[in-house]
Amino acid sequence: MKRLLYGVLIACFVFAAVSYGADAPIKVVKVTIPDVNISKDAEGITKVTIPNGKVTSDVAMPEVPYYITKVIYPKGYKIIKIDLMEQTDEQTFPKIILPIVGNEKEPKKTSGTYPSKKFDWKDYKSADGSGYAELEIYPFSYEIVTQTGKLYKNYQFAVDYSTSPVEISKVSPDKPKYYPNDKVKVAVDVNNPGPSQNVNVNVSLISNETNKKVDEFTVPKPEKIDNNKKKVITVEGPIENVPAGDYHVEVTVSDDQGKILDTEVSYITIYYPKIELTSLEVTPKKFKLGDKIMFTLNVKNTGNVDIDAAKAIFQVMADKDVLEENAEMFPALKAGATATISSSWNSSVAKTGSLYHVVAYVLFDQWKTEDLKEVFSTNAMPTAKFSYTPSDPKVGTEIKFDASMSTDEDGKIVKYKWDFGDNSDYAPTTSVVTYKYNTYGVFNVTLTIDDNENGTGTTSKIITIKKPQTQTQKSQND
Repeated sequence: MKRLLYGVLIACFVFAAVSYGADAPIKVVKVTIPDVNISKDAEGITKVTIPNGKVTSDVAMPEVPYYITKVIYPKGYKIIKIDLMEQTDEQTFPKIILPIVGNEKEPKKTSGTYPSKKFDWKDYKSADGSGYAELEIYPFSYEIVTQTGKLYKNYQFAVDYSTSPVEISKVSPDKPKYYPNDKVKVAVDVNNPGPSQNVNVNVSLISNETNKKVDEFTVPKPEKIDNNKKKVITVEGPIENVPAGDYHVEVTVSDDQGKILDTEVSYITIYYPKIELTSLEVTPKKFKLGDKIMFTLNVKNTGNVDIDAAKAIFQVMADKDVLEENAEMFPALKAGATATISSSWNSSVAKTGSLYHVVAYVLFDQWKTEDLKEVFSTNAMPTAKFSYTPSDPKVGTEIKFDASMSTDEDGKIVKYKWDFGDNSDYAPTTSVVTYKYNTYGVFNVTLTIDDNENGTGTTSKIITIKKPQTQTQKSQND
């Protein structure tokens, strides 16, 4: 990717450099990574460094070495693309524990390979028109789960240049952060010091993590830029089915024949604020009139962005009527963090034997979570249980289903309802039933019971119905 910076080039570079010969820029860059230095401290932490190299600085991620070289090119050229052609001579370092950047003991990313990118580059220009690309190579990668390091020693890159005077001077997304399915609008400032010409502008959205293109937009028709003029060209399009994460916006300007004139990048984040409700608890679930009923909601921020503030809603309901609604604010919730929110209800307005439920959800930004629901009552809910025999039935076998072990601690069971999972209309209402399956397969049998105070209990079991034996199979078994 290209990031153009202007400055004065000095004669000596700190890093290794690949120079052009005469006035022709180099188009193939070969790099050999120096042998790594490995040291282990008393706590078993292994530090891996590359002579004249650097180490990554992403907080709460492994400290991994990388290497920098420079590709120098003459006046009149500009680099528009660098591609990795090959990486060879692999070395493996099993079972090593790398340092974690910052004060964290564990990496924030618990699986996968870090870093995921193989290289990056930045472009620098001098006042006389010559320049260089600073090529960052990530030869060492670390598989977090297996704690295995991998190093490639030799690299070969292909470098593409342009001699066009047309230049992208600025790339400006309309905002730095987007929600999924937002519309991205990118303003591209293009300078044309040469003769008038038509240009096409293309915007690619490329994942920083995988370096793969996930979406792209283009101007609907070529834009004409007059001689010695500057024009701002706007490219826009919706972000559809693009996962949350950090992306670079790669802009390409080309002529009518498709020849690339210049490239430039900017950066955006697609952030997915998401709170998941992990559990909802009611205490006590069986209450006496006048008891204080406590509701405890546990949540987790499973998105990729911190949430500044959120509001938990608790609705106490009888049937479809809302008896009371409470809103409980809770403070900022960092990505990956959890929180517990509580509310209560005075049951003095309840009625003996009535069934109540609490519905809880969270509002944040412009989003709403799914609902969680829990039932509570002055009546203890019945417990549904059943067994079946035989344990390995076949098609046509008469199966006995027995729910007589179901219980109701403060009353009696008045109704049994069976669903055998095969779309049959047969729905008996007694505790013990028999049933035959007409086809083989795996079925989900569900029992629902009601007690004398309208309490309900449900349970399910998976049952496998085997194919009947053929006459040949029977003969072989005999």
